[in-house]
Amino acid sequence: MVKNYGLAVGPALEFQNVHRAYAGNGAVATAALDGVDVTIGRGELVAVCGPSGSGKSTLLHLAGALDVATCGEVLIDGWAVSGLSATERAGMRNRSIGFVFQSFNLLPGLTARENVGMPAVLAKRKPSEISGRVDELLDLVGLADRADHRPSQLSGGEQQRVAVARALILDPPIVLADEPTGNLDTASGEAVLDLLLACHDAGRTVVVVTHDARIAARTQRVIYLRDGRIAQQDKPRQRSRPLAAILDTSTG
Repeated sequence: MVKNYGLAVGPALEFQNVHRAYAGNGAVATAALDGVDVTIGRGELVAVCGPSGSGKSTLLHLAGALDVATCGEVLIDGWAVSGLSATERAGMRNRSIGFVFQSFNLLPGLTARENVGMPAVLAKRKPSEISGRVDELLDLVGLADRADHRPSQLSGGEQQRVAVARALILDPPIVLADEPTGNLDTASGEAVLDLLLACHDAGRTVVVVTHDARIAARTQRVIYLRDGRIAQQDKPRQRSRPLAAILDTSTG
């Protein structure tokens, strides 16, 4: 049974005049985001693009309550982040956010099964509940037969599929992916992207930071950042063709 995440009221993510500055040399601060206003609707599939240093990863970290704005407001699933303690932000992440990172961020001493289940363990879910959900997710990402392998025994594509499964273990309504295919070959990247599209098909809000225009072309909307500001936002559209079809066309 597919959960309909789009039934909740209000946007999934909202940035209201958000600034994020980091301390630089002396009294000079570096502005990573400079007055960003953006709204991402529930169940939307969005790509965030822009040159290196444009603020893409900063925007994603704020969207996932991994960081806090210098000023302005970020709302996640309708909840304002400003003023929350680190513990409260962690609770928000557990309730609402699944993360997929470019570098996988798997724990090297744990098996694929243990890596996928770790967020549920930290959330103090029942062992019987965790076991069944882990098996379901490993089957979903095509790694049921690799469940007892450690990250060093898996390919890059397999590690990223484990990371996608881990992102889904607590059934979040929002999935954030930071260059999820950046360290992968084309075939592995396509497999991981297909998993993220499946998350969207299930009704989740999916936001992908990417340098790859071919990946952005498969989303419903692209937000372009430059120098910490929104340079352009596309209007929502239907999802594009599969990546394999785009590659065939571009090389034909």
